[in-house]
Amino acid sequence: MTMETYPITLDMKAHVDGIRRAAGHRASSHAFASLFLWQKDMGLSILLREDAFAVRCRWRGDNAWFFPCGREEAVSRLLEELLGTGPLTLCYMRQEDAALLNRRFPGRFSVLERPEDHEYLYDREGQESLAGGRFVRLRNDLHAAHRGRTLTWKSIGPGDFPLLWDIYTAWNREGGHGPALTDGGAVRLLVDNWQALDATGVLAFVDGVPLAAAAGYPIGEDVFDISFCKAKNRLRGLPVYTRQALIGSLDRCFTLINAEEDLGSEGLRLMKSIMRPIEMLKMYEGRS
Repeated sequence: MTMETYPITLDMKAHVDGIRRAAGHRASSHAFASLFLWQKDMGLSILLREDAFAVRCRWRGDNAWFFPCGREEAVSRLLEELLGTGPLTLCYMRQEDAALLNRRFPGRFSVLERPEDHEYLYDREGQESLAGGRFVRLRNDLHAAHRGRTLTWKSIGPGDFPLLWDIYTAWNREGGHGPALTDGGAVRLLVDNWQALDATGVLAFVDGVPLAAAAGYPIGEDVFDISFCKAKNRLRGLPVYTRQALIGSLDRCFTLINAEEDLGSEGLRLMKSIMRPIEMLKMYEGRS
């Protein structure tokens, strides 16, 4: 049996986010904006029901799916259907999802932790102030960026999209993406659907020259997802300055910052660890 899935389109946003909100699902992995942006690069398509959804992920295998999102009974029904399609991989499972899987389908899945999929959560106040001993490294980097230079920033408006894309292409040309997963499709969709995704971003200037950008979108009433932070050069401390500018520009309702996963990249893992997360949203993978 095969399960028919469809491209992820903007008219699904309210439905998908409504299911996620009702289920209390706070991870970036299943937020509509994340799914919409990454559908090209990760080969995503969606199976959308009235009270649950599942996302097929070609990047993870021929029959790989994000763990379904919805209320427990609806999720269990979807899992029954997916099990009828043959050997199954379920990825981006939270701890409570893994517990549900073992409770409803005991012995049917082998479940392993996937550290490269863990999401990094930060407190907004700490990232904005960088106060205290845990942020010494970031403060030193920030001071290095300011030394002998004038750093300024501005919020991104529609007229700034060519600059954002230019910063991304320069970063990509320098091999900034690493071996894990390219994100050109996600960046292009973000630029092309900025308002529809409620995106917010900043451009950072060094001596008047735009050299870095950071952007993201809300994924909850109090959670903002930073999905993009790139720089044209390797100036020490410039990413710290750019992230701090973006976080400081956000509405005060956002008290948590999600910086997504590190995709197994040592560079990303080090950078996100230095930012001192207050919590890791652990993710698991199950195979039938």
